[in-house]
Amino acid sequence: MGKFEGCNFSDHLKHIDEVIFEFEQRFADFKELESDLSLFTHPLTIQIESVKTEYQIELCDLQSDPFYKERQVQLLLIHEELGDRKPSQVLRHLCNIAGQMVPDYFLRTICRERRSSAHRYRSRSRSRTPKSNYCWYHNRFDVRANKCNEPCSFKSGNDNGSH
Repeated sequence: MGKFEGCNFSDHLKHIDEVIFEFEQRFADFKELESDLSLFTHPLTIQIESVKTEYQIELCDLQSDPFYKERQVQLLLIHEELGDRKPSQVLRHLCNIAGQMVPDYFLRTICRERRSSAHRYRSRSRSRTPKSNYCWYHNRFDVRANKCNEPCSFKSGNDNGSH
């Protein structure tokens, strides 16, 4: 503990409780507005008629703003996680988020590209570290090599002059 030895925090509990109470009071309004504000998470996918009248103008402004639409598409393309979804589910999800601002063929291309990049894999065969003093043929074929390039320090079992 070091620096806090001898400190009596119980003297400060009353002040801490007051701060917590004040914080809860100030932000209580946000709790009430939380469901309304969540509309603005993906405003391009919301039907304007389905929300309260007081939010319709803001949603309409956002949905018609070309900068905001472009930004949403960028986020969609860059950050949207595919997860374990099937390709048809991914396409449906991207269509829901993008709404009418991106053509279907473009979303299909994105799905195809992202799926192919997700399925790239490394070879299951173990990579071998090349022996630096062997030629390419002996590194590749070992004792079965039919050719040899100098310099090569490979020694065959029957040292008769040829590898």
